[in-house]
Amino acid sequence: MSYQVLSRKWRPRKFEEVIGQEHITTSLMNALKRGRTGHAYLFTGTRGVGKTSVARIFAKSIRCEKLGDDGQACEVCPSCENFADTQSLDVIEIDGASNNSVDNIRELINNVQFLPSTGTYRVYIIDEVHMLSSSAFNALLKTLEEPPEHVIFIFATTEPEKILDTVLSRCQRFDFRSPSLEKLNALISLIAEKEGITFENKNIIEKISFFGNGSVRDSLSILDQLLTFSENNNIDENTLFLGLGLAKQTSLYELAEHILSGNVRAMSEVYRGLQTENVSSEKIYHGLIDTFYELINSLMDGKTNYSKSLDAYGPQELMWIYETLSKDLEWATKTYDLGKTLEIILQKICVRREELGEKVQKKKVEVKKVQEEDLEATIEEPKRIKIPLDIPVEKKEEVQEIKPEVVQKEIPKIEGPRTWSGFLNHVHNISPATGHNLEQGNIISEPKKIGESLGVKLGFPKSAKVFYEYLSQPEVRSKILTELSNYYQVSMDKLELEFDLKGQEEEFHSVANLKDMKLEEAIKEKEKNMLDNPQLKMAESLFNTKVDKVIVNKKQ
Repeated sequence: MSYQVLSRKWRPRKFEEVIGQEHITTSLMNALKRGRTGHAYLFTGTRGVGKTSVARIFAKSIRCEKLGDDGQACEVCPSCENFADTQSLDVIEIDGASNNSVDNIRELINNVQFLPSTGTYRVYIIDEVHMLSSSAFNALLKTLEEPPEHVIFIFATTEPEKILDTVLSRCQRFDFRSPSLEKLNALISLIAEKEGITFENKNIIEKISFFGNGSVRDSLSILDQLLTFSENNNIDENTLFLGLGLAKQTSLYELAEHILSGNVRAMSEVYRGLQTENVSSEKIYHGLIDTFYELINSLMDGKTNYSKSLDAYGPQELMWIYETLSKDLEWATKTYDLGKTLEIILQKICVRREELGEKVQKKKVEVKKVQEEDLEATIEEPKRIKIPLDIPVEKKEEVQEIKPEVVQKEIPKIEGPRTWSGFLNHVHNISPATGHNLEQGNIISEPKKIGESLGVKLGFPKSAKVFYEYLSQPEVRSKILTELSNYYQVSMDKLELEFDLKGQEEEFHSVANLKDMKLEEAIKEKEKNMLDNPQLKMAESLFNTKVDKVIVNKKQ
């Protein structure tokens, strides 16, 4: 017998073998036990989470002649045996992608009139049902609403939004979830034990589940791919990363270390070394983003394999790096040379302290303070000279005591009305990192002084929860209150500062979001102007062609 891939060999055949979908399998078993099966079901969810597998198990249980008290198929009756041998004539699987025309659906409608060859029900499973045309859906509506008593429809799709509402309203809908990493890890460990597969360490199993992205089929396909690359069914870290064309985690940690320390040369050497190992620039970049996500979470729960200390870096600095990596990736993919562009982005982040500025500014203040103290120490108190009275003196000069001048730091005056944008500029001049974090939220309404009091309510979208939690820390909040007091000229006891985390259902934009939206609008306007340029139109007419896309330099 030819080799059977793991995703097919270990496909679940009972409800209890399906992982991560207990909310669905329990409902279906209860329906079977109570004899309350419907005439049409819709299974939705991402690829590889068990939609078609559950549809087959459900179809087998519907037709089982000796259904158990728990709603599970008996596996021994003729109907179950025929199903296991794929010989059942009463469970019909149809691929919606290749049978999407009206004629295909009319043929189906004609066939549903025939009674099952055995048993009570005939079950139709239509996979990728969203691929049916609108005309095909409309042709199916009447039959779907009032099918013959012996017919049950089970639809499976990854894109339910493409299905007509009139079809959705006629089905019982079940949404499949991606199983947790823990359950995927347990499944891979079980299969590895049965198949005689060994791993160098548990981290490899976790990586396979992670790269599977919540899909059981994808995770087992990755495991199959690694087995073909390994020797003696043993998978180590080298096999994992070379087999998938990924950057080794040790190399990613090394990259992160050089970025955090600001060592541009060493970072570029590691980056180019990974490229010579045929690791794509995009995979290096994605791996680095995941690495910094791990480092940010490690500050909260302490779980990480990164061996270096992160005490010198605050969460806001790591978050800034993560945000910059994520934002610049989209821009980099549109450039003519992705590899070089990504290296320049990493070099820019290496010198990020010039952009963040907070620690550099703090160091400058400390150095200046030390210099002033040294200046005071070097100015000695002037000596008074006593002159005897019997010595003639032509001119007596009054000895004045020399006092060192106290150098006071000039605070720039704030002119004009006090606004929130002005306050953000004020904070950026003092602490760029704090100003950047404040920009991840926005004011609910412009702060106004009422008498001698001032209330400030700052909202944050759900996506900016990490910044909301950081700014809510007592020491950070106290720092913001101090600057609010200085800027708005309100005493601390008259200030009220409130942070509000907006729910996902609310449309709330941060200052950073608004800046990005404004930039995008400006870019679209530039693109439109370029496409409408008379000289470009003349060139299109001359060469009988059409320019459908332009790329605008965001920095101009």
